[in-house]
Amino acid sequence: MSHSKIIVALDYADQSQAFELIDQLDNKLCRLKVGKEMFTRLGPAFVEKIQLKGFDVFLDLKYHDIPTTVAKACAAAADLNVWMLNVQSQWRAKNDGGNSRSARCTPP
Repeated sequence: MSHSKIIVALDYADQSQAFELIDQLDNKLCRLKVGKEMFTRLGPAFVEKIQLKGFDVFLDLKYHDIPTTVAKACAAAADLNVWMLNVQSQWRAKNDGGNSRSARCTPP
């Protein structure tokens, strides 16, 4: 596992373009981000190929759905041994003088 704060985005149309860049990178100096387009095109096998080269993978899919679905998607990502993933959430607090239930809650 790298401790680098550098994350390189793999925003390419195909796997060969991505690996042209990956082959020039040092897995001790950076981590790689796989976004929605590449993951949709290439799937979990692409993530596994990157990991075989020793890179940590940030799976940038911005999971956003009902809680059960998001939890299951996160579990599936964890099964891929990704280093990081992200979840998109919306938080709305009604400002009514602190009387509403949501105004007393702290966002996660």
